[in-house]
Amino acid sequence: MSTMDTPTLKLNPKRGFVIEKNPFLNPDLELIYHALAENDEVVIGIGSAQLSHEPGLILSAGERIELTDYVLQQQGINPARYILIPIEDSVNNAQWVGEIRMVSPRWHTVYTRNFKNASVFKAHQRAFGYDIIQVDEQKPEMDYFALIAQELKGSTLASAQIKVLFPESALTKMEEMGILSRINTIYNHARDEEARKDSIDRILFLGGMRPPTGVWA
Repeated sequence: MSTMDTPTLKLNPKRGFVIEKNPFLNPDLELIYHALAENDEVVIGIGSAQLSHEPGLILSAGERIELTDYVLQQQGINPARYILIPIEDSVNNAQWVGEIRMVSPRWHTVYTRNFKNASVFKAHQRAFGYDIIQVDEQKPEMDYFALIAQELKGSTLASAQIKVLFPESALTKMEEMGILSRINTIYNHARDEEARKDSIDRILFLGGMRPPTGVWA
């Protein structure tokens, strides 16, 4: 069944579950294609930035859902074949897995690129009755937003690495949603401002006059 086909309605469709937390990447798209090839439907759990390393919580779960839905439809994937749900992070891993099982439709297979996610789910797979049949460990762990910010500092997103990692439609949608501007502000403007604060301007004042505030020498 191709991704464009309308799925045959079944009483018990075969469902896979995919976890997606990064800005949408080409490897994420490949993983979703893989899950769609093996299942009638795919549940895509979109995590928030609550417990991630992101400075300033760059993408909310809602924005991730909008971005992911846009990219999948631009790739020609039939919306009837996937379900997008927001999932919140929990400090207790068992609770997190349990909550995902409660809020998402029934599924039996987990697909993830993140080794930490796979470890969490493996620890509870017997209790919740699912399997992990593919784990593509993400090495090394990258800050993809920092990579985008580095490109934006040069006023371009045209490097080979960016093109390999990000679907063009994802970058287009992030620009439309104002996310690229947000990344630039958080990473580049904030760092420039911090650097400016750290540099102390020293001025020589002759005579008895000196400014009431500020730093002087």
